[in-house]
Amino acid sequence: MRHLLRIVCGFFLLAIGAGAALSAQEPYTLGSGDKVRIAVFKHPDLETLIRIGPSGNISVPLLGSLQLEGLTEREAEETIAERLSSGGFVKNPQVTVSIEEYGSRQASVLGYVNEPGKYIIPRSGRIVDLVALAGGIKDDGDDRVVLTRHETGEIYEVDLIPILAAGRQEDNREVKPNDVLFVPPMRQFFIYGAVDNAGAFRLKRNMTVMQALALAGGLYVEGSRAEGSENNIEIHRMGADGKNAVIKASLETQVLADDVIRVKERLF
Repeated sequence: MRHLLRIVCGFFLLAIGAGAALSAQEPYTLGSGDKVRIAVFKHPDLETLIRIGPSGNISVPLLGSLQLEGLTEREAEETIAERLSSGGFVKNPQVTVSIEEYGSRQASVLGYVNEPGKYIIPRSGRIVDLVALAGGIKDDGDDRVVLTRHETGEIYEVDLIPILAAGRQEDNREVKPNDVLFVPPMRQFFIYGAVDNAGAFRLKRNMTVMQALALAGGLYVEGSRAEGSENNIEIHRMGADGKNAVIKASLETQVLADDVIRVKERLF
């Protein structure tokens, strides 16, 4: 639970700190499915809330059909103002177009998040924003996100910790329509033998055998004597070739994902 709270709190802190930077992004382009509000200064009767249709058009009273897909908000304002003026409906119209819902921009967030599904990408939405919309990462989820770019098929593995802890926005990639974000299960290691609490544990960054022993409750003690030996530890590690290697480990040996640590008993 503490892990999940740290992740979710980090999302909100990051959003506050990054707000100014995100507002400087290039203008948003309207698309099919977006819901827009059109207002004309001093003409409240012309205010309209409408969704852009599959063809990229809207149909409004007086103006008929207008193509808005592919336009920025400013360009849409100019287009509507020109139509109002040329039609003789409003003299020198001041038009405001604002986006109420980004329906044309959706991405999938899957895997070990609390609420997997499809989400509307907010303006300048990035990886952290989408994971936050999906309720944050579950306790048994990893701190990495795999982003699959729909447009190009490119795959990026993004580590959330540097983004949340150090604000490294260059790693917090922008999410584009139809992209897929996947949060894999947490990386873990296994430890058994002469330890107090054998089992599977979350792998922490740069973890050593000494830290793994601490998570497992230390060496098994019977009476006043430790039954396990710190000098007799081995790691079973699967190599890239699919073969299992047995490594003689010290307390300073780094533990990798899916390592199986065996703590042997003292010889005497």
